[in-house]
Parts: sequence; structure tokens; C-alpha cells
Amino acid sequence: MIFTRTVARAEGSKELNQSGGYRAYLNSASAVSVNNLFPTTGTMKVYVNVGERIYVGSSAQGIGSGTINLRAPNGVTYTTGTSTTTGRINNRTQEVNGPNVGSLTTGYVPAIITVGAGQAGVWEIDFVPPNAASATNPTAIVSTGNWTQPTGTSMIAAFDVSVRNTANTAFIPAAFIQTSLRQTSALPMPLSMQS
Repeated sequence: MIFTRTVARAEGSKELNQSGGYRAYLNSASAVSVNNLFPTTGTMKVYVNVGERIYVGSSAQGIGSGTINLRAPNGVTYTTGTSTTTGRINNRTQEVNGPNVGSLTTGYVPAIITVGAGQAGVWEIDFVPPNAASATNPTAIVSTGNWTQPTGTSMIAAFDVSVRNTANTAFIPAAFIQTSLRQTSALPMPLSMQS
């Protein structure tokens, strides 16, 4: 099953996997296959204003080819590179708790980009998987269960895009656009998504 969802309230996989069913993986594949008829680059879009901060993380960060690439409306690009700490969501606890901010240290260490002058508008964020050429389905697990990031596939177990206000005092709702999710095959329970 493939679902396309537009204009969802941000954060990421935490929201998509909170209502039961089986885990929805972000499919970021480059090739058409029997398991992947509609390849996607794992691109999310988010609207931000000057001075706001974009916090991003992925369970694929630093695994194989896994990274996160960001494009501002003015064409400037940013990347999380090959770090295995900054931008890496390591487990379900970090996924649920979100990015570390202030005294919160049970989340993940986010990659943070501050929106500069001339960069207000819609940003594109590409979640690059460990191996974009292989759309192999991961082992099915319940949506709220502990997961392990598959290392040889285009599937990403956890991802996050959060936007922090210009005063750096709170996260604000943001809009995601354009995502393709995959539910693991042959499942007796449905995928459940909630805004």
C-alpha cells in the first residue's frame, strides 16, 4: 500500500505511527520495482519565515548513504553530511520525544538550520535512505513498537521536521507536503494515520 498525504501537521513519523496498526516507513527510492511502482525521493516541504529554525532528524542519518539535504527557496543548499550523531534518531524513545532542546535530553540531537534573509517560503527537505536502489520491505512491527533502521533499503523508520519560532522559545505547527509512505506487506492490521 502506498499513501500520499498532503498538508499534515508537522513533525514526522511520530505522528504517523501513534494510532495503532503497523509502522509506516518513509520510502525514499530511486528505481521502479515490483515493490515500488512510484519512486519518490523522500522529499518533504515546509513553510518557514526568516529567523525560524528548522530541526531535522532521520533514523537513516549516517547509515550507508543516509543523510538529509535541505534546499531554501533562494537555492542555497544545506546537508547533515555523514554524521552518526547530529540528525540521527536512534530509537522509538528519541522519535517520540523529538529534538533535544534546553533541558530535554531524551530526544535526538537535531541538525538545526536558521532561516536567513531571503529564505522565507517553502523549503524542500530530502530524507536520503541508506540504499535508494533497494525498496525491500522491512520486517513488520506494530506502529508504536521499538524499531531498527533497515540498513540496505530505501525505507526510513523514523524522520522528523520541526520548526522553532524566531524567539527560540517554542515549536510551532508547520505544514508538510508530499510524502510517500509504505506499510509493510501482508499485514493483518491496517495502517492508521492521524493529523
